[in-house]
Formats: sequence, structure tokens, C-alpha cells
Amino acid sequence: MRQYQLAIVEDEPHTARYIQGIVEATNLFHIAAVCESAEELLTLEPFPDLDVLVTDVKMSGLTGLELLRELQTRLPQLCSIIISGYDSFEYARDAIRLNVSNYILKPISKDELTVALLHLYDQLSNLRQKSGEEYLNSLYQEGEQPLEQALSLPAPYYHVLMAAGMNDQNQLILRCRTLLALEKHPELQMCIYQYGFLILLGVGQADAPNRLEQSAATIAAWERDSGATALLLLTDRAVAREELKREVRHLFHAHQKNLVLGKSVVIRLSAARTPEANTKEEQALTERLQQSLTAQNAEHFHMALCQLFSSWESRSADIYTIKQLLFALVSRVSQKRENSDDPITLMNTLMDTLYRATGYEAACSAVWAVLEPELFPVSGLENESPKQSQRMFHKIVQFLNHHIDQNYSLQEISDTFGISQPYVSKLFRANAGTSYKDYVTKQKIQTAIEIMTSNPAVLIKDIAEQLGYDQLYFSTVFHRITGEYPKHYREQLEQRAKDGQA
Repeated sequence: MRQYQLAIVEDEPHTARYIQGIVEATNLFHIAAVCESAEELLTLEPFPDLDVLVTDVKMSGLTGLELLRELQTRLPQLCSIIISGYDSFEYARDAIRLNVSNYILKPISKDELTVALLHLYDQLSNLRQKSGEEYLNSLYQEGEQPLEQALSLPAPYYHVLMAAGMNDQNQLILRCRTLLALEKHPELQMCIYQYGFLILLGVGQADAPNRLEQSAATIAAWERDSGATALLLLTDRAVAREELKREVRHLFHAHQKNLVLGKSVVIRLSAARTPEANTKEEQALTERLQQSLTAQNAEHFHMALCQLFSSWESRSADIYTIKQLLFALVSRVSQKRENSDDPITLMNTLMDTLYRATGYEAACSAVWAVLEPELFPVSGLENESPKQSQRMFHKIVQFLNHHIDQNYSLQEISDTFGISQPYVSKLFRANAGTSYKDYVTKQKIQTAIEIMTSNPAVLIKDIAEQLGYDQLYFSTVFHRITGEYPKHYREQLEQRAKDGQA
């Protein structure tokens, strides 16, 4: 849970301790400072990047309202709670003008302050979510443009950080944005690059210190704590503007070969490793995979696949090594079956599955769930009555439509209807012309479009919840399917409605 930065300014020490205890009990805020005067807070070094101010009104020196007015010039998004022993209309009027979130009279009620803090947390979370979605939309639309723009910026040198996360790339982007306070530092730029993203720090000299290094270490620690996988790769030195593109390409090639499942690390380009060749045991297991595929022995194939992933885990094999095997298997699928998915689509599905795995064991299970119906189609299905297959397909579809807010895996559908996973996959390919996963995703997006069309006022957040998505992931999926982000798509609907009325 995200903890917001909060400062308490109160000239009565016992009251300050009482407020501090109430704040700590919520476990929602990090108390960045407790000060006895406005002047003490304003002179703190380094000054905290505050989200919330809780302050008394009447103090020696600057009043709480004067402090708030001063802080709002530094922190425009600052939220505040005013504490006062005076039931004064003038104070209340000034507080309203300063957009104070809550005005609480002394003696302070624990329940009243707790409720005010909870409402403030919800307000901040909603603002951050909306801001995050808008930032991601802008970032993905710009693509690699900022890298081109950096070549014309005044900074002659750049430190570069290339990052890519598995499990939740958008969350990694937003964490970097928050930690580096990108909006406050024009010398910092972020842009999408290939499957990851870049952070560029413009500096005036080749030997300028790289402040991205400490930030990268903090971000990697956050990712490890959340069980995510990420690699943050840094240039060894500041790069001259004319060398930037070439250095970014070097970073990208090294990044592919150093991303390891279940680990979040920071490394410098000079320390990047060259992928190790498969061991003799792994080569033998790869041959067993091919033999099992030729013999159509799913049990032996699965066993060899699990042993292979286990061997990779023992030596922390990189994603690049795993991709090579998947490419070879996808190639065999496209050669073996004329009616298989487009190999590019299948490979994208496998990589998406791999990038969401939290470790080698989870990756093996997820990859097998995708490969099994492709490599080992259920025998006898083609001989069943088409009506029987269609009836089963429609039963599953009705179930999915009724539970549109859930995200059932292929295994869960298989267990629910008492049929095998390959059988479910075959039903969807035969009756819908697509994979189970793609069918479900497209149905959810189609439902979102219908909701927007029938009720343009509904919030994007509420639509995402109805479909079982968080808002950021919903925006990403919607863009992938429609080519537009939900906000822009709805704006287009509203414009078409206005044009129609005209």
C-alpha cells in the first residue's frame, strides 16, 4: 500500500504527539516531519516532498494558513487538514479559499481526525490513479520521440538508465516517475523503447555524477519487495549527445541477455554478462522435447520441460535463453499444423505469459498451458458431433458472459466444466476462430465499448472494475485491441453524438 508523505505542525508538544499517534494508527501515511512552528518546517534540509499538511492555525510566527499559502507555491497538489482552537468564521473562510480538505476544532476527536485522514487518502489515491493513467497514455503515444528530441536539447552529455519489468511494467514506470519527480526536473526525460523504457539525465560535463544510480537501487529494492522481476541497466559514463543512439542500442542488446526471472537488479553496462550456452544436460532435455513432440507424447514432453526450467533456475538463466527455445517450438508448431495460430501471435502470447511469471516454476506452468493445446491437440475431438461441440462452447461462453468481472484461467474453465484444457482451447479455435485468452479479452473490451456507448458519463475506473481489471491494465489492453485509450475513445463517441445531433 502506498504511504503518502505527511507533516505535522503544532506548537503544543502533547497535541502534536496525540495527532502523530492517530496518523500512525491508520498505517496510510509516512510522517516526514513533526515541527513546532511553520518556520521550522520551511527551513528543513532537504525539504520533504509532502502530500499532506496537518497544522494548527494560531502559532507564534507564521500562522498555519500563512504556512499553507507558502507551501502551495512549492507543492501545488498539497492537501491539508487545519486544526484550530477557535471557531472563527474568518479562519474558516480563509481555509475554504485555500482549498483546505478539512477544518477540525480542538479538542481533537480521534474518530473525526481518523475519518478525515481516510477521506484524504482516498482523494490522493484517486488523483494519483488519474494522473498515472494520463501519464502512461501520454508516454505510450509519444513512443520513442523524446529520444529524438534529446538530440536537440542543450545538454551535451547524458546518463542513461534502461529499465524493463516483468509482472507489471506500468507500475514500474510510475514508481520511477514518482521517485525521480520527473515533472520537477526538466533535465530528466522518460520514453518508451522496445519492450522497456529509458530515463535520460542531461548533464553538462562528461564526468558529472550519475544520480540515477541510487534511484535505480531504490527502485530495484521496491520491485524485489513486491516479488516482481526487473532489470535496471546503466551506462558506465555520461554519453555525448552524438553517441546517444548507439549507446542505447548497446544497452538494449545487453538488457535482453541479462533479465532473469524472479530477480530485480541494477547493473552497469560493463558488468553485463554474455548468455551462457546450454549445459549438456539442457541440450539433452531439449532433444527429448523434440523427440516427445515427434512421438506426440505429452507426458514426456511436459516432464522434460519442467526439468529444463529447473535446470535454468539453478543457474539463473536469462530470458534470452528461454526465448530461443520458445522460438524453436513455435517454429515446429507452424510447420506441423496448418491451422495453428499465426506464429507471431503465438510467440507474443508466450512472451506475454513469460513476462507475467514470478519465477521459473510459474513460468514453466504458464508456458505449458499455452503450448499443450498447440502441440498436443485432443484426439477424437474432430470425430465428435459438431452440435455437441457447439453446445459445450455456448455453455462456456454463457458462463463467461455471466461472470464478465472475473478472469478465469484456462485451467479454471477446464475444472469447472470437467473437460481438459486442450479440449477447451480446441473448442474456441473451432467455434470462435481464436484462442481462449484472446476471445475473453476481446469480449471484455467489446463490453467496455457497449458500456461507453450506452452511458458516456460512466467513469473509466468503474468500467475497469466491472470487467475485473485495474484501471491502468484496462487502459493498456483497450489500447492494444482498439488502437485508442479509453478516455480518447469515449471523447470520440461524445463528439460523434454531438455531430449527429447537429
